[in-house]
Amino acid sequence: MHMVANFWPGATLEQFQVELAQLEGKEQPQAQLLRTVAEVEGGLMIVSLWEGQAQYESWAEATLLPQIDLPGGMEGRPEQRKGLVVDHYSVLPAS
Repeated sequence: MHMVANFWPGATLEQFQVELAQLEGKEQPQAQLLRTVAEVEGGLMIVSLWEGQAQYESWAEATLLPQIDLPGGMEGRPEQRKGLVVDHYSVLPAS
């Protein structure tokens, strides 16, 4: 499992929703296991879990990167951290 954490300095939830609206109607990545969005000091933190790094990079290249910098969306590039998940647990009910 692969984790991607993106901190977008200065981004707002409204800007994220503009970006998210552009994905509506497009095929969602089957390899994405989880995505969370949090308003944090200074911007937004978006954390996602993927089956693997290759699946994330393929989706980001084909879908995410072409829509960055849309009018009204998030600007610039995030501070990104990626890594192999070495341990996890969930308190959420299984779906």
